[in-house]
Amino acid sequence: MRNGWLTFLAAGVLTAGGCAPSSDDRPKDTARGDRPAEVGGDLPNPLEGTWKTISVRFDGEDDPVTPGDRFVFAGPRVTIVSKGKLQEGVVEIVPDQIPPAITILPPDGNPARAFLGIYEVKGDTLRICHGVPGMRRPARLASRPNGKTFLVVLHREKS
Repeated sequence: MRNGWLTFLAAGVLTAGGCAPSSDDRPKDTARGDRPAEVGGDLPNPLEGTWKTISVRFDGEDDPVTPGDRFVFAGPRVTIVSKGKLQEGVVEIVPDQIPPAITILPPDGNPARAFLGIYEVKGDTLRICHGVPGMRRPARLASRPNGKTFLVVLHREKS
């Protein structure tokens, strides 16, 4: 995917405006028994803060990263900065699942445009692996040829 991962994500999921989804609209990956939980409840948010995009792989190949690309997680909201443009969405995580699950939704909460993924935080490095909308949640943090999965590596920025 040579048009850029953040462009794909923005076009497929995130649009400005909208509101958080209701609990009835939240997508569930029932094949794996996932139970998405909105960030900001009783569980600590390990993603909170600003993360600089270091690398992106799609279908096992490197995808270009633009300097300044960032993810900003604040409670249940995620803002993605790509090529100087802001895209907003709603993020839900299940940190106690193995591997931890992440769902990125557009502001209107449309589950048909949700990205189901998994993530790993090690120190100041965050890795997120997700498929395209409509795909099941990946089982591993990997992007393989013809797998239609993204592997995004981010680094936490210090305040």
